[in-house]
Amino acid sequence: MAEILADEGYEIALAANGQEALGVLRASARPALVLLDIMMPVMDGRRFLEEKTRDAALADIPVCVVSADAAVSPVVGVAAVIKKPIDVAKLLGVVDRLCG
Repeated sequence: MAEILADEGYEIALAANGQEALGVLRASARPALVLLDIMMPVMDGRRFLEEKTRDAALADIPVCVVSADAAVSPVVGVAAVIKKPIDVAKLLGVVDRLCG
């Protein structure tokens, strides 16, 4: 996904897990969107969402969940859900819509 988005001209930052992602968000310029997997080591995506929501500086950053987990659709606090395997056209459409 990172390569696809970079090729489309989006500036990206990567994190290996939710804890690392929170650190990146707190130390960097505010992103237009977070693409989030639910299944991650250290801190999973659901815990990341809880922590992000508690941080007033991060709470309103839109999140798009990208996951193979079939039960991910009803996740509260996400702007969009993309199922794996990823449909590139859908990914780009969602990113374009949420990033403006």
